[in-house]
Amino acid sequence: MMLDRRKLLQTGLFSVAWGLLNSRAMGMNLAAWSDATPIFADSFDGPTLASKPSYTVVADVADGFRWLHTPSIIEGRHGTLLASWSSNGPRGDEDPTNFLELVRSTDKGATWSKPRQITDASTIGPVFLRTRAGDPVLFYLRNHSLRQDDCSIVFRRTKDDGLTWGDEMPVDIGATVAIIVNNGLALPNGDWMISFHYDRTQQGDNFTTAKADYIACVAVSSDEGKTWKRYDAAEIPNEQRAPNTLSWAVEPAVVLTPSGILRMIIRTLNGYLYQTTSHDLGKTWSPVRKTIFSNDNSKPSILELKGGKELLMWNDTRVIDFQYRFPLIATLSEDDGETWFRSVPIEDATVTLDYPSAVQMGDSIKLIYGLDRRQMRFVDLQESDFKPWVPINNSGSWKIGEGVLHYAGDRPGGGMADAIPDWMHWSKVVSFLPRRPAASTFSVDFRFDEGWAKDAVIGVFVAYQDESNWTAWCWHLADGRAGLQQEVHAGSVTRPFYARNSSNYTLDRMTAPEPNVWYTVEITTGDGSMSYRLLDRQSRKVLLASSNKLQWEGQFIGLGSRKAVVSFDNAVVR
Repeated sequence: MMLDRRKLLQTGLFSVAWGLLNSRAMGMNLAAWSDATPIFADSFDGPTLASKPSYTVVADVADGFRWLHTPSIIEGRHGTLLASWSSNGPRGDEDPTNFLELVRSTDKGATWSKPRQITDASTIGPVFLRTRAGDPVLFYLRNHSLRQDDCSIVFRRTKDDGLTWGDEMPVDIGATVAIIVNNGLALPNGDWMISFHYDRTQQGDNFTTAKADYIACVAVSSDEGKTWKRYDAAEIPNEQRAPNTLSWAVEPAVVLTPSGILRMIIRTLNGYLYQTTSHDLGKTWSPVRKTIFSNDNSKPSILELKGGKELLMWNDTRVIDFQYRFPLIATLSEDDGETWFRSVPIEDATVTLDYPSAVQMGDSIKLIYGLDRRQMRFVDLQESDFKPWVPINNSGSWKIGEGVLHYAGDRPGGGMADAIPDWMHWSKVVSFLPRRPAASTFSVDFRFDEGWAKDAVIGVFVAYQDESNWTAWCWHLADGRAGLQQEVHAGSVTRPFYARNSSNYTLDRMTAPEPNVWYTVEITTGDGSMSYRLLDRQSRKVLLASSNKLQWEGQFIGLGSRKAVVSFDNAVVR
């Protein structure tokens, strides 16, 4: 029996079925598919597709020999927003001419002051903490030498929302090398908490990252920064074994949940973000475990929102070279970090997008990030902006209308640079489902619309992990080949001996699709195998079927196109 889009879900505004649905709620005969209950379904009758937000350029590098890096944002005492970042010289983080810049907004981010220098040379990495009284505290790093990461944490205070700053004070945490990149917390009892990583080897004057042993931790001060107690939280062995061979648990971000649990998200070189939790305000921490999200050795950021929701920001890739830090995604959890179902693409341009920082001001999420290390960009988000489907690459060409998800084709200037690898030349919408059974079926209806290019390809991403690791069913229009494509890319592109790179195709001969004809593809994953059936949607005639022995990684799903003008309908996972 053909799926009837109009009957798929009767859920009012949203057409996504989430959780356990029965056949009566679905309004369809599931026996035609299987006895399994759908865990996800979208008939594209409602606004389930996120949009890339508009942005304001807060700062643009004027000197071609400098670059902007590591922004942070905070709300001051009187509703003033403060944002700061590093203005770095040509040597990067270790350049002796580095200093911090600051801007202010007194109208909730609508306009910003001109950037002004607020520290002397050899300073980088600003972050903030807002005291219980509402005053911002600025923490940052002071370089010891011209060696990467050879720095320690200091701080200054302001009583007038950043117009003037007090004297620089050291943060004594019992380590000579320590690095902070995420905002701190004011605990309910007024104590200050900062999260950072430090070098456990205590190398001293001969410091080098090749010998570093980086441990993620927190430090707490009960006397407004005069003294500190450090609590180690996590060590994560570096599986890549470069640039160091010990632990690489770096740039941790911490939130305090309404239940009093601290959650720490950690940058690694192992391909995933890791997390750990504390039930005693940071004194002890649980064993670390992988999250469901990939990591490209770039900073994550996390923020506790009103109502107990959590906001996570990260780069959706596993390729660790900084020029591949894209796209930048923000996602929401409504169940203490167990699932992250609604998301928004902060930016999907194929340039360096990194070091996001956010603060909630009223009901708005005020967010700043770096683009190509040339600009600081500010966006203003509402929780209603977060949706189950996230467009990535050429995101403006995706629309929902007339009960279908439609891709209008690649647009000049849509965001995909020619220099990126071939396996990144896809425009997609992705849904970050929670963990689903290894044995499941993803089915979707699709139609090739008029106007597609001869070399166009459609993709149904049955096992999507990130932009560089996925398995998809593809149909090539030029010669009719259809089947599975798998991409596995992790580690360094510029240093291939520290990388995994493979592209595998299992394609069967098939006739080219007819335009404006609806098809259905069903893709089933099992224990070490993946099979699919291509059907004519109206007649239910099987046009092509195949089964393959295949190991894959990726629990999320996606729909994509390369130059194809295409429509999708009735996406179901069961």
